[in-house]
Amino acid sequence: MDFCKDNMRKIQHKVRESIRYTKLLNLEKRRPRQYRGIAGAVRRPMVAAALRNFSTEEGLQAARQVLVGAVWTKARAYARKKLVESPICDYCKEETEDEEHIFWRCKAWDLARHPWINLVAKAAAKVSHLRGKPIMEWPPCITQACIPPAWMEKANNAMAQGEEEKNLIEILLLQYVGILMMRKHHEIKQTWMQPNKSEVHLYPFYQLFGPLPCRLVPKATFRTLTPSQWKWSERFRLNLISWLNELQWIDAPGQVTFLELVMDFEAFSRKPIPPAPEARYEKTGTLPLAERGRVLRMSIAALQPLMMEGEAVPAKAVKKCRSLVPLGGPQ
Repeated sequence: MDFCKDNMRKIQHKVRESIRYTKLLNLEKRRPRQYRGIAGAVRRPMVAAALRNFSTEEGLQAARQVLVGAVWTKARAYARKKLVESPICDYCKEETEDEEHIFWRCKAWDLARHPWINLVAKAAAKVSHLRGKPIMEWPPCITQACIPPAWMEKANNAMAQGEEEKNLIEILLLQYVGILMMRKHHEIKQTWMQPNKSEVHLYPFYQLFGPLPCRLVPKATFRTLTPSQWKWSERFRLNLISWLNELQWIDAPGQVTFLELVMDFEAFSRKPIPPAPEARYEKTGTLPLAERGRVLRMSIAALQPLMMEGEAVPAKAVKKCRSLVPLGGPQ
């Protein structure tokens, strides 16, 4: 890098690439089980293309969990302060449940895995670096995190090969997300996903269900509002009240996050949640998911003092949520 001759944009690009290279090397060193094989560089356009295959927020969220290594497994729960008694998979009862087991070996997900197996084999046969190798001999960054390392492009050194690798990554990510979606529908049956009664205070809400037999919650009635008490639109207030009245709750320990609640609200109202009143970017399109969850929490908190009786939601919100895995946390 020549600070005297290079223009500022070129210098900034080289600095960014250097920082990214260092971060990826540290990631591979810190979490080799999932990211071994990255070697300091990934094919970011290929990952972005794979993410474009998901049109729903739920699918995108599952895909990002795969890419950042945030899939919640019993192996991880067991390693973290022994949150479960055993790391053995609850679904097949055969071996430790980690990412490799979920995506490739657990018999419980054969139905979700089967449609993709032949497509994966055909796509891999066209990638010279993977051709003829068993899947378990591929780099873990591909088999467990679905991240293509940049060195594969140099190894193949052909435009057609690049397209075949792109096709393989897209198929793999679709397979992984399909398995996670199937697994998500079964998690409610697993006792290790539910806290003991003594631990309810650690979770942000009771588990959200619907439609199921539930504890009846009286429909909310509110006092007359003033502009200082409600700074959003009247339409948003009416949608929010209608949604709160339709929620189904049961008397049982569980969990639901504001990220999940805001997606449910938007599906119910068929409108994106508006920005916070103090926000300065109202015309920039849909807000990030985390910001939408924050706005929902603010709006529910704003409604609560205006209720004539009852509560907006029959549960307690806390800042600490054990149902979410911090990105980049220990394996």
